[in-house]
Amino acid sequence: MVKDIDIYDVTSIRSLNDELDKATGAFDRMMLALRVQLNDAVEKSELTRSEVGSILASALPSLFGQSVQFALGKQKAKEEARKIKRSVL
Repeated sequence: MVKDIDIYDVTSIRSLNDELDKATGAFDRMMLALRVQLNDAVEKSELTRSEVGSILASALPSLFGQSVQFALGKQKAKEEARKIKRSVL
């Protein structure tokens, strides 16, 4: 049975002062990757700041959902490993 999700697997950011590039959660890492790509596109004049805002607004729910799924998968894998270890011993 899967236990509650450890929020630190999703996000390690606790305040607005935390730096995204030092965060370790799945959501943090996905947001950082998206931010890098969007900043690059803006610098190359491929996107406007307004377009970036629209992209972020539409991407956030999906990124958060994927982050939660990642955390659940990680937890399930740990539980399976424990079961296998117990069955071997």
